[in-house]
Amino acid sequence: MEAARGALQRRVRACISRPGILSGRVIYPSLLLSSSLSSSFSTRRSPRTTVSPLLGSALREGRQLLTPVMADVGYSTAAGPSEEQEQPQVRISPGEDAEQVQQGLKALLEKGWVLDGEGMGIQKTFYFRTYFKSVSFMNVIASQSAIQKHHSTMTVRIGSVDVHWTTHNPRGLSSKDIAMAQHCDEGAQLMGAVAEAQGKKCSMPSVPLMGSPSR
Repeated sequence: MEAARGALQRRVRACISRPGILSGRVIYPSLLLSSSLSSSFSTRRSPRTTVSPLLGSALREGRQLLTPVMADVGYSTAAGPSEEQEQPQVRISPGEDAEQVQQGLKALLEKGWVLDGEGMGIQKTFYFRTYFKSVSFMNVIASQSAIQKHHSTMTVRIGSVDVHWTTHNPRGLSSKDIAMAQHCDEGAQLMGAVAEAQGKKCSMPSVPLMGSPSR
């Protein structure tokens, strides 16, 4: 019994001092430096790198920086997408004066408007200090929309309003969208629009809600 225990202890010590080598039927993962990778294990030291499926990575040798290589997983060094996404191509409604729409769009883009994902509309978020001003701004736009017979999609929050203009018939961005977007900018200025950081936001109640833990 003592002999078996001693043999087991020697086997464990050997695996710790020489990681990655087969000891009996136990395989210990390792991290070895080598110029090539191998998916097979060897019972003696070999210049081929042992890649452990448990560890899932090895290191390449011969570079100033060690590059991780994932086992059984493709690895790409290609750069990711740019943080600044390009504007989609604008799609102007058929029958519109394209040059006039383009000029109006350019001025709006400089004021914070952006093209939607389809390039057939423009959108912007306006921020206000109170919910009342947010709703009042929406009513100002709604009144002008009724006069022009051209309506937007608006989402009202406690301190902001999302506005999206597009033309449905014929589909695309039209001069009406440009004119109404300009009206939005003018109305927001009259209503005291502020920067995003100054807009009203939801806050936790100052009194504990029923059932909430007391401090």
